[in-house]
Amino acid sequence: PDIAQSIPICILLSALGGSIEVLATAILARKDANERQTGKEWSRPAAICALASNVTLQLVSSITGNLIATWYGPVSIVGPIFLSSQLLANMVVFGYLLGLEEFIKDMRVGTYVVVTAVTLLPVVGPTAQDDQNVSELLSSVPALAWSCLNVGCMFAALLSLLLLDVSALKESYRMLLLLVTRATAFTVNLTVSKLVILDISTALLVVSIFLKVTSGAIITYALVIQSTAVSQAKFAPLNASALILVNATTGMIIWQDWRVVSSWTGYCCVFVQLVLGNYLLLGDVDLLSPENQKYGRGEMLRKTGILKRSEIRSLQEELTADVEEYAMFPDAALEGTQDNGTGQTAERRMDRRARMSTTKEAWSSVYFDDAIPPSSRGATNRRRTIFAIDDNAPARESGSAIC
Repeated sequence: PDIAQSIPICILLSALGGSIEVLATAILARKDANERQTGKEWSRPAAICALASNVTLQLVSSITGNLIATWYGPVSIVGPIFLSSQLLANMVVFGYLLGLEEFIKDMRVGTYVVVTAVTLLPVVGPTAQDDQNVSELLSSVPALAWSCLNVGCMFAALLSLLLLDVSALKESYRMLLLLVTRATAFTVNLTVSKLVILDISTALLVVSIFLKVTSGAIITYALVIQSTAVSQAKFAPLNASALILVNATTGMIIWQDWRVVSSWTGYCCVFVQLVLGNYLLLGDVDLLSPENQKYGRGEMLRKTGILKRSEIRSLQEELTADVEEYAMFPDAALEGTQDNGTGQTAERRMDRRARMSTTKEAWSSVYFDDAIPPSSRGATNRRRTIFAIDDNAPARESGSAIC
């Protein structure tokens, strides 16, 4: 059918589709949270009803935001608007309505930054293009290479989800696997959605319908796993960044959006805003700060020889245990010598709490004593060197300190 391009309709349908998908995720997330809180599984009819509701809402979301929306505007606009509406709905539903996730100030500001950037996208980004020669566009070498890469990664990620025990993987691996699955499937889905209403050959139409159905099923399956396998507050911004990047690249390579970008300066600034907004959405997760255990202070200490990797891991585990203990008995340190079931006196907990309160500052204030080679110091002395802060007695005096 000959459908006239309309950016306002494209925006409306994209935003609606993204919001509905969040509701689909929330249903299974609420079920999982309730089962963990009560220790009881939902009855089989209730579980089936929740799963059916999830799948139904995903279908509505896919038809609205991933199919019909692409008929009225470029995919490079559909993707960011779909995802920004997800982020906003994610904060409202999971943060305010269900209370399943905590959204600190940085995360709320990040959401507003993303929404502001997406509001500017239709003004500075690519405009609608009519009468494109689809066969010519898809037959170019860059378009073929990019399409094959996306489809190949989509099926490879699907096989990984089917064959691996996702729950047994590290959280970072679970997130990476789901990001690849969703980014590639989302991009393939949007691309073929636009093809089905254009004047294409029968063979290409059949392939497009197959990929549309398959990619939609993969998105649905990945979303079901995502609902309980990862933290939505962390995954949502990472997912948005990945999908926006892959989707924008697809628009440039396949649909030649570079020909109709209204303002390259504005368009680039919008994507910078999207990246910064999503970075804020990660909250207190700072990938490159000295607090990062993999790329920050821990790796620095290991490379300089002050602490071995095993010692770093041991210290991290001990500190985590102390944080969890204090969270369970926050008033224990002020209640004399009562044990309170922790197996330790209040004085010991007060000492650990004092050290715990300075640990973060100590980690960020690492200094090196050049007069004493690291190799000549024992593990205890190395710990003293790292964690001593001015004249803080608990951190300096305890040779077997948790730090």
